[in-house]
Parts: sequence; C-alpha cells; structure tokens
Amino acid sequence: CVRASRDVDGKDVFALSGRGLGAHITINAPSGRLGDSAFSTDDKAAHVCPVGAILPKHRGYEIPIGERLYDQQPISQVGDAAAHEEKGHE
Repeated sequence: CVRASRDVDGKDVFALSGRGLGAHITINAPSGRLGDSAFSTDDKAAHVCPVGAILPKHRGYEIPIGERLYDQQPISQVGDAAAHEEKGHE
C-alpha cells in the first residue's frame, strides 16, 4: 500500500511507523484518518492492499476470502516482487 501510493499514485498517503514487529501503517493527514487524506478509491493502493484493510464501502470482497490471489500464494510470489523479478529475467 505504501509503495503503490508513493510510486504509482504519486501521493504520500501512507507511511510506515516503528520498526520490526512494532511497525504499522500511518495515514498522512492531520486527523490520521484516511477520509481526510488525498486517497481515492481509484488509486492503485486501493487495489493492492493484500490484507483487505482497504475496501470500498458497502461492497466487501468481490472475490470471497480463500479464493483471492493473495490467499493462494504469498505476495512475494504474485505481487510486485514477482513482477519485478520477471522483468529482470527478460
């Protein structure tokens, strides 16, 4: 979510705070609330969050839990890391 917002959307909506097991995502808004940030449901970050923490209101999951891409394989195999490695081998 953090990288998609920064690198793809060109926004600074999310940041990581803390280190190690204590690390957590923070929202870059005076209130700390996502609704008060520059975030949009059209942003790439809204569509890549693997834990389902960001969902459009009143829609829930279009693909049921257990059948989603990240439920089947780790994000390191199907996400940005895998796509990056494939490009490096072409």
